[in-house]
Amino acid sequence: MNKSKTPFPRFFAVFSFCLLLTNILVAPIFAGSMKNNTDFAHLVDLISQDSQEGPLFPFAEFNPAFDKQTHRANLSYFKNNPEIISKIKKDLNGGRITWRLEEQKQRLLFVPESRDSYQRQYEEYCKRLVDHVLEQTRLANPYKMIVSLHEEKPEIPADGVTVFLIHNLAKESVTKYIFSSDKSSKTSVMKLRETDFIGRVGSFSTSIYPKADGTFEFVRDTFTIWQNNARNPYTALMIPAEETLHILLREYTEKAIAKELTGRKTLDTEHIQSIADNWLAVEEAMVGGLVRAIVPSFLDQYTGDSSPADLQQDFETKQKYEKYCYLDQGIQLVEQVGIQKAIDLYSKDPSIIKTALADADANLRKRSALLN
Repeated sequence: MNKSKTPFPRFFAVFSFCLLLTNILVAPIFAGSMKNNTDFAHLVDLISQDSQEGPLFPFAEFNPAFDKQTHRANLSYFKNNPEIISKIKKDLNGGRITWRLEEQKQRLLFVPESRDSYQRQYEEYCKRLVDHVLEQTRLANPYKMIVSLHEEKPEIPADGVTVFLIHNLAKESVTKYIFSSDKSSKTSVMKLRETDFIGRVGSFSTSIYPKADGTFEFVRDTFTIWQNNARNPYTALMIPAEETLHILLREYTEKAIAKELTGRKTLDTEHIQSIADNWLAVEEAMVGGLVRAIVPSFLDQYTGDSSPADLQQDFETKQKYEKYCYLDQGIQLVEQVGIQKAIDLYSKDPSIIKTALADADANLRKRSALLN
C-alpha cells in the first residue's frame, strides 16, 4: 500500500520531547574545502530532475512505535477491501469477528545520491550555506560532520549533530493485527507492510519524557537528515539554513516548553504535544524570519538569483500548514529588529517573541478586516 503522509513533527510528546552554544563569532569549520568561485546555479536544475526511488537502504533498525496515522490508513484499507474481512470470517467459521493491534514498528529508509558530481556539489553547497548562517548569526557550529550517506544503518556519534545527506527518504511501517471469532478457537494474523516516500527534506526532533518528580527530560536527536530532492528546488536549497537555525534555537524552545509544563497538575500526551506544537510555531516563525534575512544574499551570490518565483512559492506553501501560522509575523519581526536582536530576545526569553508574534497577528487580522 502506498499512501501520502504529512511531515513528521519536530517535537514528540512521548509520555516519556538545538543546540546553541555561546554567542561568539567562530571561524567556519568547513572553510578548508571552500572555493571562492563556486557556482551553485546548476543545483537548481539537478534538484528539479525526477526523483529516484531506489535502491532503498535502512537508516536504522525497526523501532516499536504506535503511529495513529498509519493505523487509521490500515483501517481504511480494511474498510475499502471488504473481501479481506470476508475471507478472515470464513477462515474463522463465521460468527462475530473481533481484532486487536498486536504489533506496530517503523524505520526510516533512504535512497543515496548516486551521481558523483551532484553529490559533491550539494555537499559543498550545504557546508558553504551553514558557514554563511553561522557568520551572520555569530553562533557556534553545532555539527560534528556533514556527510553524504551511502551505507545502511550508519553509526551516529553521541556528541554534536551529524548531518546525513541523501537523495530520498521513506518510512517503512509493519503492523500486525490478530483477528478472532466467537465461533472458532483459531486466530487469523494479518500483517500489513507499507513504504511511503514521506517528502521530509529535513527535520531535527526532540522527545519529551515526563519524570517522577514532575519535571520533564528533553532528549534531542544527534543527527539530522537532509534530502537533496524536492518538488520545489528552493525547498531543498533552504534546508541547510532552516535546520541549522532550528538546531541553534532549540535549547531555548525547550526551556520555554518546560516552563509552561512545570506546575501543571494534570497533563496527558495530547496536552503536552499541543504545548510543544504551539512553541514549535514560534520557533518556525523565528527560523523563517532569519532565513528570509540571511539566505537571499547567499543565493544571489552563488546562484545568481535571490528572489526567484520558486523561492516565494516555498514560503507560500509553508503558510498552508498550522505550524507556520506566524511565518509572516516572524519575517516582519526580524526585518524590524535585525538578526542579532531577534536572536538575543529569543535566547533571553522566548515568551517575548511569542507575545510580539501574537500581537502582530492580531494587527494583521485587524488590517485585513478593515480592507475587506
